[in-house]
Order: sequence, then C-alpha cells, then structure tokens
Amino acid sequence: MSKSKKTKTRTKASLSKTIRDGIGGDFRTNVSEKEGRGGEVRRSLLKTVLLSVTIVIIAVALCTTRQNTFTDLLAASKTSGLEDQGIDNDGVSTDSSSSVKNSHDILEAGKSSDTVESGKLPETVESEKSPNTAGSEKSPATIKSKNSPNTSKPPPPTLEQGTYEVLFEFEHNPSYFTQGLSYNDGILYEGTGLYGKSLVVRRNSTTNEIISRTDFMDHKYFGEGLHFKDDKLYQLTWKEKLAFIYNATTLEVLDTFKYDTTTGEGWGITHDGNNTFIVSDGSAYLHYWDDVTLKESRQRLPVVINGKRIRQINELEFLPSLNRVLANVWYKDIILSIDPTTGFVDKIWDFSLLWPFQERPRSADCFNGISVSDVEGEIFVTGKQWSKMFRVKLL
Repeated sequence: MSKSKKTKTRTKASLSKTIRDGIGGDFRTNVSEKEGRGGEVRRSLLKTVLLSVTIVIIAVALCTTRQNTFTDLLAASKTSGLEDQGIDNDGVSTDSSSSVKNSHDILEAGKSSDTVESGKLPETVESEKSPNTAGSEKSPATIKSKNSPNTSKPPPPTLEQGTYEVLFEFEHNPSYFTQGLSYNDGILYEGTGLYGKSLVVRRNSTTNEIISRTDFMDHKYFGEGLHFKDDKLYQLTWKEKLAFIYNATTLEVLDTFKYDTTTGEGWGITHDGNNTFIVSDGSAYLHYWDDVTLKESRQRLPVVINGKRIRQINELEFLPSLNRVLANVWYKDIILSIDPTTGFVDKIWDFSLLWPFQERPRSADCFNGISVSDVEGEIFVTGKQWSKMFRVKLL
C-alpha cells in the first residue's frame, strides 16, 4: 500500500473515532444532565416528604402535650420507686440536670420531669425531711418527751375530683394574653402580658362591657398576675422583679416596689383575706408577703400532691369560705385547690372539656385566669388569647 493510501486510512480511522467520541461524549453528557436533574427532583420530593412527616409529628406531639386530664395527673402522682427515678421521697429531684419538658410530665416522677427547679431547696425554705444523722441513737435534744405536744405533720388529704357547671359564656378579646383576673363590687379586672402589649382592663362583670383600660406598659415590662385589694390593684411583672400599684378606679399608677422569688420571676398573686399576699413564680413554691411592708413574712411552701411537688403554678385566686388557694398550672386545663397552711392539694377540677383543645384556634394559648365573683363558689375563668370567658359554678 502506498504511503498516501496509509495516510488516508489513518485519517479516516481518526475521524471516525473523533465522531464516535463526540457523539458518545454528548450522549454521556446528556445522560449525566438528565440524571442530575432527576436526582434534584428526587431530593426535592424527599425533602418535601420528610418536612410533611416532621410537621405531622410535631402537631401530634403538641396536641398530646397540651391535652390535660385529671386522670393523667392523679395516675402520675401515684408513681412509686421514686429514689430509682431521680426523685427522693420528699419530691425533690436528685438530678439537677433534669427539667420539666411539658405539662403532661409535670408529675411523671423523674423521667423528663423535675418537680422542683433543682435538687437544692431555697435558703428560705426548710427541707421537709429531717437530716440524716449518723449513728443509731438520737441525741437527748432530739428525743421527744411523752408529754410533749405532737408536732408531726398532718397526713396528706385524700385527693378529690371536683366538677363544675357552666353558667355563662362571654366574649373575650383574643388579643389579651390573660395573666390575672380579680373581682370587686361588680367590676372584673384583668391584667395581660407580652412585651409591648401588657395592660390592665376594667369591665362590668355582668354585661362584660369594658369600662376603661390603661395604655400599654413600657416595652420593657411583661405584665403578669393581678389582684384587687383596698381600692388598689397590684400587678406583677414576669422577669423585671418590679410590681405596680394602681388606683383601682382611675387605673393611675400610684407606686412600684421590688421583689424577689424562687425563680426571680412573678406569675400569680392573690390575698388571703387577712394580711398576706400569696404569690407564685412558676416554681412549685407559694410565697407569702406582708401586705403592708410587701416583704416576705413566712417560709415558702411547695405545692404537693401525694408527696410530689407541682411545678409551674400559675394564676392564683383565694376562696375565703374554704380557706383555699385556687391555682392554674401552666399548660394544663385544670384548677388546683391548695391548703395555704400546708401546700397540700386536696381537690382538682378538670376543665379540658370547657373549650376542648381540638376546637380552639391555633392562636389560642393555655387555660389561665381565675377570679371569684359576687356569688360564693362561682368563678370567672378564661385563657391567654382566648375569644371566650366563662362564669362557672364549682361543685
């Protein structure tokens, strides 16, 4: 074969290879691009599915968390084997790293729910247990005489389940983040919260007509519990450790005072009808303030059910006829009846069917707000950002 023919043959072969490579390369490129786009679509679909599943799980969890029943609370309060679950027999957590995760677990001994802020009691409160003394014999100073009075604590009361009757339903401003209700002489007072939206409202308790209201508090204050006493209103703030005193008629601010609590916060406030304000702070403790000096006047008491302390005590009200404090618990549709001299809970009302959680709009927050009325045993109740307020008779 001549040299020119060999050159032509090699040229044709090279050209054919180039064409094949080009076509193949283009084909592979197209396939890669298609696979890339397909991968992106699959990844996008996968992300959408995962997001949907996550939303469903969160919704179910929230629903489960915020549904509240007397049965759950009572059953959980009977949990045994406390030492094995991070809580001692006094109801005090022995694991300071644990904390309340949700209201459903508020009495679930030691699982993810700590019934007090930590294993350490406040310095102003004595432990309910006697210290563990070394040795098998008691010192003479600790031996009781046969003639000595019995100073042992009273046994915890039998826990009852109360019922109620709905008497009236009122409209309520759903923008009001209700923190406290208080009643006097036909007027129902309401204190609301949220930074930049906290205020005090006066309304006719019969017609529900708003008579007057304050301007919004300064943005640095988050309004909390409210109570009427001697023509004045006393309103706490959440984290600012400052309380406001108003003229109950004009709603003019008359004075302020500083305070401190177990958590450093203010939640609920009421008065025992004698000379003491009773205050909650989101912990298990009730605080007692002299109503003249506005200083703590006695030891703080934990709220207790069957030996276990209930955290997140919220709005408070006092029933003089029964000498009992009524209390909301944060994110539980219940009201507790508490003996203010012992801290023992002796009755629980389950309000989960008053306005069922499943029927409330998403904007409605938790059940909160209790006030006596002009009739003994009849109270006003509502919730944060609820569009409804109720007058009910406790049974």
